[in-house]
This record gives sequence, structure tokens and C-alpha cells, in this order.
Amino acid sequence: MFNEEKSTYSIPSHFKETLQDLMQCAYIPGISAAIVIDGKLAWNVAIGVADTKSNKPVTATTVFEAASLSKPVFAYLVLKLVSQKHLALDQPLHEILPDYPRFNDHPHSKLLTARLVLSHQTGLPNWSAYPDGELQFNFKPGTDYGYSGEGYLYLQRVIEKLTGKALDTLAQELVFKPLHMEHSSFKRPANSKALAGNHDSIMALKCPTEEIPGQPSLNAAASLHTTASDYGIFIGACLNEKIEFTSLVSMTQARQPPVKPIASADLKAVGWGLGWGLQHTEQSTLAFHWGDNFGAKSFVVVNLEQRSAMVYFANSENGLAITPTVVASSGIGDLTPALRFLFNSCGFQTYDAPNWQAYRAQWIEDLKKIHAKPFTATEETLKQYVGDYGKHPLKITLNQDELQIEIDNSISKTKLVPLSDHQFLDVDNLVRLEFTQSGGAMTLTSHFLNGNSETLLRNPKPQHVSPVIKAETKISDPPARLINLGGIIQPATTNTTPLSSPTELLHKAMPRLGGWENCGEEGFALHCHDQNEAHELKTKLTQIFLGEISSKNIAVDFTVKPSGMIFLTFKTGNTDVNQLEQLLKSHKKELALVEITPKSSNTLTLKT
Repeated sequence: MFNEEKSTYSIPSHFKETLQDLMQCAYIPGISAAIVIDGKLAWNVAIGVADTKSNKPVTATTVFEAASLSKPVFAYLVLKLVSQKHLALDQPLHEILPDYPRFNDHPHSKLLTARLVLSHQTGLPNWSAYPDGELQFNFKPGTDYGYSGEGYLYLQRVIEKLTGKALDTLAQELVFKPLHMEHSSFKRPANSKALAGNHDSIMALKCPTEEIPGQPSLNAAASLHTTASDYGIFIGACLNEKIEFTSLVSMTQARQPPVKPIASADLKAVGWGLGWGLQHTEQSTLAFHWGDNFGAKSFVVVNLEQRSAMVYFANSENGLAITPTVVASSGIGDLTPALRFLFNSCGFQTYDAPNWQAYRAQWIEDLKKIHAKPFTATEETLKQYVGDYGKHPLKITLNQDELQIEIDNSISKTKLVPLSDHQFLDVDNLVRLEFTQSGGAMTLTSHFLNGNSETLLRNPKPQHVSPVIKAETKISDPPARLINLGGIIQPATTNTTPLSSPTELLHKAMPRLGGWENCGEEGFALHCHDQNEAHELKTKLTQIFLGEISSKNIAVDFTVKPSGMIFLTFKTGNTDVNQLEQLLKSHKKELALVEITPKSSNTLTLKT
């Protein structure tokens, strides 16, 4: 439990001035911060503006998105239910909620408990790409650490089933009203005037009234809205009440793939408790957490021995760039190992990183330039940049004299604003793009705000186009064009405009496709990111192979494995297997097939 000794901490005299300086350096419109001493809210400050459109000042009652600072509050709520004997920390959760369709009866789901969820030992991903799709386990629950918002959302559903009450109703009854947190809710405030806006890296106001994309409006892991002073009151309750938060989970073999290498000493010092990150060193034990929604960032650190804490909220995408300096300036404690772990595993950057400020300053100048005197590129100039770039193509198209960019087969396209004949701005995503032609090859270099860049080569136009095949089998709501291994399938009513190669279109349809893999006696397989993606690809492949199935009596058996692999076995009916063998051999190179051999009189085995 949290220590109850008297605090020896005092507020640094220049802490407010430090926050003001950091806001200017890091392009942050507004900050609200609070400090707790001896388990009580002792100080809070509001600086800057709530949004850059209205320039309303941040006040003590300005509500911020807490993002993942929701998790410690939800953990407190769960532990309240445990203390009231409504729930046991190690009780299998499937006993309370036996039917959770996103698990699809996975055996690992029977092992989940509140303790494993709150300490991120579920094996579930952080967030699935498919909010309503089936969840996959990365490891057996209880055997490792893996940060998971999906785990918290599942426990939320369990708690709601157990109590018959929605998350925010429970939070109001068990947390907010007893602690007099008058400006806190898991719902987005109805009064947008009290809410801080979200801002991008150059302080442009973004989506100030939208809920978290792709997530439920009530979300135990991410939808808390609160003030710094309210959160300070909450921290005081955590320090004063005899609730167990600190059962340490080792992260020496954490499953989260780091962006940068993490020193073993940092991993040994960092662990996870029930709802809180924990850093244990010879000097102190510190609890911490961060919040990371788009355009809204936050951070909290608690010194368990001193009974002191600091929390701040920032209405900017750059809000975490100042965290190491803010924590060090607060004097709460040395959080260096935990911050190194966090920044290396998540890819966060500090405001004083090389080129960080220079890139943002350049962006602001570029935006001023295109608004003051827009550059107009000729249609002939724009046409030369159209095409697909890279392995999983980034597509550049021309629409009504404007270049557009489409990434990973996205439904939406982003307009590119010209700075010159060869330089363009993706204003929505804050990326500068530069086209260069050398030796007949066109390249596209993307310059990002973090100082990194990526160069992609434009893919050559296909030299050979497969013959057009009319589909005899009717398809309900068919797409305008379909592709199979033998050529293009087109309904008779459409024009016969040639498309690209089968493999290219497969990769466009499924940009995260891992490639073809040998599956032994079962044929060959396509490896997908998760089972939801596999089911989506299975539907596409059914369409792709439909023409050959109807015209040559070829059967394709699709089996989606729990690992996310799709296994395909090709069989023939009355048609000789040689026809199928020849069909696949004609595309052997582009499908990366090493061997195509008859397994029986009517089945083929393919290897990669």
C-alpha cells in the first residue's frame, strides 16, 4: 500500500515559471498542473489558453482529456468493489461475464482476472484495429507483461455486468462524488466551453468536440475527463486509503516491442502494479502514468515514501515532450529509468531533441507562406508525380488539378498543398513531401516533424497485363472489377480496363499482409496481422478466385487459423490437376512460390 509517513517535500519556488517557459519551447497552448503534499492537494496552476481559436484562458475548472490517466482511476474503482466484497481480485472474470463475443471461446479467456487486467498481464493487445472484432492473445495470461487497453475495456464490461450500472454511473458513486471531484467524468462534457481543445504539433486546433476515434464513448482505459485539481484530490485519496496498488509485476521480459533498445537496468527498475507503473530504486519507489490521446497529453508521478505527487495536463500533441523536464523540476523524485523505458518503448521525443524545434518553426513558416501567397503548379507538373511508391504502396493521385495522397488503401485521401514545383505539404498529417527525378526514376521523400525522413521509389508501371476473363458466376453486389490468378474478372456490363498484377492488388487490399508461408501438408498460407484481418482477406480471396472456380471446376478451401494464418488448399473436380498446376506456375514468380507439386490426383501442395 502507499506509505503513510509525513512528507518532507516542498514546492519548488520557480515551478510555475518553468512550466511557462516549457510551453513556449514546445508549442503547447495550455497547461494545468497540481501538486500534492502529505496526501493533500496543496497547489495548482492554470497557464495559457484552452484553445487557439477562442483564446479562452485555461482556468482551474478547465476540463482536459485524461487519456490513459483514466486507468489508475478505474483501478481505484475496481479495488473499491473488491474491498466491498463484490469482486475478488483473482476470481475468473468469465464466471461473471461468460459471453464476451470478442474472445470467441478462446481458452486463455478463462484465465483472466481483475489482478491480471489491472497489471497488464492479460496477453491482449493494447488496441485492436477492429473495435468489434475478435481479440487474439499474444501470450498466456499471467506469464508476461503487455500493456493493454483492451484488457481494461473487458474488465469494464465485467464490472458493468456485475453491478448492472454503466461505467460513469459507478465512477460517480464510488469515486467522484465521495472525493468531491466535481469536474470529473468518464463522459465527454456536454458543455464544450469548459473543455480544453486538442492541438497538433504546431498548435492548430484539431477535433475539439470529437470522441476518441474507434473506441466506445465510455472507456475505462481512455475516456476520463477531469481537471488537474480533481486528479490531485484523487491522488491524495490513493495515498491516504489502505488500498493495495503496488504488487509489482516484473517487466524484464516485456512483450512490448521497443522503438529503441531498452537497458536491462531500466527494465529491472520498472514494473507494474494495479493500475500504476512503478519504479523501484534504492532511493525511492515512485508510481507513474502517462496519457496519450491525439492532441491531449498528461502525466502523473507519485513519491510513495514522501506522500507527494505532481500531475499535469497539456492540450497539445507535444505535451509529453516536456515530461522529463517537468518531473525533474517538480522535485518529486528521480524518474529517469521509467522515463527512459517509456520514451524508448513508445517513441516519444523531448522538446530539446536535435531539430525538434527547427522543424516546427519551419512548418509554421511554410503554413504562413501558403496562406499568404499560394503557389500554383501546372497540371503537367503534377501529372509526373502520379503513381504508387514503395512496397505497400503509398498512392499519389491527381484530382481536379490537386495532388492527393492515400496511404495503406485508406478510404480517405489527403490534399497536398504545393510549396514549389517539387515540394508539397500534407497539412493534415504535418508531413513535407519532396519529389525528385534522377535517371528516369521518381522518388518521394517524406520529412516528418520528429526530424526523420523516408524515401520511397515509384513502382514501375506493369509491362504485361493479363487477359480479361468474364465471370460466369453471379456475385451479389460485385465490385466494379475483380482479379484472379489468371487475369481480370469483370461483369459483362462493365468496361474492360486492365488492372495491375494479382499480387500487387492483394498487397494493396491488405497492406499489412506478411506474405506467403509454407504450411506443410495443408497447401500454402498467407499470414495476416490478426484474425479479423484474416477473415477480411478470406472474403477478398474468395472473390479473387471465383472466376477460376466457376470456369475450371477448381475448389479453394479457405481455413482461418487462430494464429491469423489463412490456409488455402487447391482442389479440382472434373478438371485435371495439371490445369491448376499450370495456372499457378504462370504466376509462380510473383507469388514467391518455390515448389508446386501434385499431392494427389486432384490436390496441389505449394511451398514458398
